[in-house]
Amino acid sequence: MALHDTSLFSMLNDRMRWLTQRQRVIGQNIANANTPDYQGSDLRPLSFRDSLRKADVSMPLVQTSDAHVAASTARDAFKTAASRSPYEVTPDGNQVILEEQMIKMNQTQQDYTLSLRIFQKYTNLYKTVSGAGQGGA
Repeated sequence: MALHDTSLFSMLNDRMRWLTQRQRVIGQNIANANTPDYQGSDLRPLSFRDSLRKADVSMPLVQTSDAHVAASTARDAFKTAASRSPYEVTPDGNQVILEEQMIKMNQTQQDYTLSLRIFQKYTNLYKTVSGAGQGGA
């Protein structure tokens, strides 16, 4: 199996593409911070559940003994929060809050760096397991 055929690689690739696109959107918001009547935008959050479905990761839990505890089938108790309307609007109708956009940009950069590090660790592990990291050939 090639590295790019793995589900983790696919999920990391999707995550990093989403983060790159989010940086573009936030950059546009910042660039238009002084544009009258401009309403900032953001991407819909990337759903881990959708990423799992797309990656087709199926690994059911198996109960190998009657003494084992059965897997829970309970649904998530958490609900997604609704996005809020801006609490600041300038007199010219602009709804971009620079501080908020800078926080989003910083968080997005940190998330991208984390995803990149996971990708690097995964690649190194894959090379080690496949023997490519031996330094011989």
